[in-house]
Amino acid sequence: MSQLLLTRSPYRQEFAASNARSFRKIRVTPIKWKLDFGPKTIIAAGIVVTIAMSVLYLMHFNQVATKGYDLERLQADRQTLMDQNQVSNMNIDKVKSMPSILASARIQSMVKAGSVTFVRGDAALANANVGS
Repeated sequence: MSQLLLTRSPYRQEFAASNARSFRKIRVTPIKWKLDFGPKTIIAAGIVVTIAMSVLYLMHFNQVATKGYDLERLQADRQTLMDQNQVSNMNIDKVKSMPSILASARIQSMVKAGSVTFVRGDAALANANVGS
């Protein structure tokens, strides 16, 4: 069972007085650093900054160059696919042409109909089949 202790309650004055001694203020003293920037320090910092900027520039240039090579490769792949698509379309057009259709074995095996009778409606067709 939990208990709630109210430190500001008038009924708990002795509790507040006993705990006031334990909560002493801690005094924090700031640390003072003395930095001396001489000419050698400034030159060294400049060299470090220059090297860091050079490395960042090289990393960015490398990314751009890599993207350029990837773009060239993708364009070459696209051109290859476009050529293959054009060859496929030419083959489809060749197969759909009239000389190709007439030369096919299925068309060659067809026989011309002797006499043709035109009939209107499904009932007449059904009657014609019953008679035969």
